[in-house]
Amino acid sequence: MKVTFLESSAKLNKYFGLTETRTYPNVKRVTSSEVTFPKTNVGLQTFFEEIRQRSTLGHCLLKGSLKQPLIDESRAGKVDRTAVTELLILDVDGLEIPGINIQRNLNSAELQQITEAFIAMMPSVFSQVSYISQASASMGLKGNKVSIHIYMMISTGLPVKAMKIWLKQMNLMTKGIKEKLELSSNGQSLKWPLDLSIADNTHLCFIAPPEFEDANADPFQQISDRLIIVEKSRPCIDLASQAMSINPELVFELETTTKDELRKTKGLSKKSAKTTNIAISHETKEVLLNPDRVNISIYNDKNFPFVHCDING
Repeated sequence: MKVTFLESSAKLNKYFGLTETRTYPNVKRVTSSEVTFPKTNVGLQTFFEEIRQRSTLGHCLLKGSLKQPLIDESRAGKVDRTAVTELLILDVDGLEIPGINIQRNLNSAELQQITEAFIAMMPSVFSQVSYISQASASMGLKGNKVSIHIYMMISTGLPVKAMKIWLKQMNLMTKGIKEKLELSSNGQSLKWPLDLSIADNTHLCFIAPPEFEDANADPFQQISDRLIIVEKSRPCIDLASQAMSINPELVFELETTTKDELRKTKGLSKKSAKTTNIAISHETKEVLLNPDRVNISIYNDKNFPFVHCDING
């Protein structure tokens, strides 16, 4: 399994100050490093050590691979967007898990307990697979909402589209997850508790721990408690048998039905999404042409021309 790490002149982490919170810096120029790990429990342990070392240096992980190495340059147009992926990252994004109460002073044992509670919701084969779990920057700061990244090696590589369809099905059909689905701010799509964007080869996975101006504000006892490895009987997950048997049309119909039901609960009528594709920085993006009316306010413009906005916030 090949994994690409990126580094920049700036440390790629989140900052929690007494009066402000700074998101991950928008850096343009990066340097890449590609590391190969065998698909064994020993290989996963080596991967764990690599993440731990690079996280302290403020590096990040690129979900996919590059067409060519980068040395202090932009990655725009240089990611192999169609390459198969051998790394599964489950991005649990603000999910409340029954029976899990997140306290302050979290430690590695509690992170494992929380991760195991989530894995127990997934298909039974997941409980047999070794994994790395890492707490997201916001973990422990949003009540009982779980925000973690779970890394697993995939026995047979999957195309990005197949991975996304599989993730959608997990969101739509998994007990404990499907009940948490909500409408996004545009009213025409869903908020996915198991994030879909992590499947994209262009996606950056930030691994550096957050920085707190007040050390007592960190919900974890130690920085090392934010990253764990758990070895089980299987070093890899076989996703091909699951993902390649999915009917995309059935998933689309279930997604549409779920969206319509959620709109109905909010007193909104059914509405078909109208989209178009446009190219932004060498990448094709899907743009919604008929969102519901929303309120937009600027949250942070310190990194102009990058502007952070709140929608209906």
